[in-house]
Amino acid sequence: MAKTSYQGTIGAYSERACEILAPEHEAIGYQTFDQTFEALINRETDLAVIPVENSIGGPVERVFKDWLRKSNLWVSGEHYLPVELCLVATHNDVSKIKKVYSHEHAIKQCHGFLNKYGMESDAKYGDTAASASAIADMMDPSCAAIASHAAAQEYGLRVIESNIQDYKNNYTRFWLYSTVGSVPLPEKGKKFKTSFIFKLKHAPGTLYEALGGFADMGINLTKIESFFDPHTQTTPEFWIDSEEHLNNENFRKALEKLREFSEEDTVQILGCYECTKPDVPNAPERSLAQIAQSIRNTQCDFHEAAIINPKISDPSKYYRTRLLFNTPHTAGSLAKALSCFKPNGVELTLIESFTGPDFRIPHFLVEFEGHKDDINCHNALNDIAQAIESKDHMKVVDVRETIDPHQLITPTPSVSTIRGALTR
Repeated sequence: MAKTSYQGTIGAYSERACEILAPEHEAIGYQTFDQTFEALINRETDLAVIPVENSIGGPVERVFKDWLRKSNLWVSGEHYLPVELCLVATHNDVSKIKKVYSHEHAIKQCHGFLNKYGMESDAKYGDTAASASAIADMMDPSCAAIASHAAAQEYGLRVIESNIQDYKNNYTRFWLYSTVGSVPLPEKGKKFKTSFIFKLKHAPGTLYEALGGFADMGINLTKIESFFDPHTQTTPEFWIDSEEHLNNENFRKALEKLREFSEEDTVQILGCYECTKPDVPNAPERSLAQIAQSIRNTQCDFHEAAIINPKISDPSKYYRTRLLFNTPHTAGSLAKALSCFKPNGVELTLIESFTGPDFRIPHFLVEFEGHKDDINCHNALNDIAQAIESKDHMKVVDVRETIDPHQLITPTPSVSTIRGALTR
């Protein structure tokens, strides 16, 4: 019987994802992501199902930083799995619970609930089901786990409260990995995604040039994530999802332009697969102003001594401005928005994409050098408003007077805590 590896134990959400993405395979759980990938690489299993991002917690950093490039595996499918997190224990009295165990992402998704009851959290377990199993073995009435209904049933625990995540529309995106790079045939009526990563040449303005081909070819980019190699911490890499088939002629042309501005042999196709969407019930969206305020409240500046929102721009000072925006569902709109910086002489320093808890509207946070009221920055913002068709789709988060990173020895780290703002 064919086998699929996943990280976790019986009752984990990853096991459920295996049942959906590879229903005819036997699901085999492994303790770590490394073991899960290695089982596929060593042909111990035929497929692997891996979580890559969550609508609240964001990307699974252990996966995309360590395994996106080095695995040389192929993404052949995706699925958005609804995640309903529960507080489970050996009893059903919430007042007795003092400490809660689970996986780090599950704890991140339940900050509001844990704070409400003043519960201490410990992310010592590799998956939610493992934490449930540990609670069953512990038999300590002061301890509980965050896990699924299935895990509670599997390990004989009581569900104290269901749906304790901060947002009810909570989804985890899973990828189906294989060792064979099989590209699906284009089919009328179906949409496809192509995911890829690349590392830019170290020169000003290369990101704009690299993505310009996608705007020119009318190709929609639905996700862009910047990250640093955890070992070198020098040049940022980018993970992008595009709503286009790998064999589309326009996509191929855009990819060739991307290669011109990327370091040699760093453009790597992760996979081409049918595009799926989560079944999300209608729910009110938070406004850009509300999300921007949440981001302001998140400690994500690379230097703690930054002066926030100085009223007057001083030419002798170094500033960075953060802009939040979303794009219309128009092919190439993201690339067009990003292309507005270079012509105005504005240097883009960071870009992060994240999706609200209902996965309907992707948002983008960019950080650029300069004060928003400087003439060049002002012109760039006006151009972006035209590119995304409305100023209502953009909001300046803040301006920060801080230390010029060009004077620092170590690079500015990627802002991975932005998504935490969605849980506050």
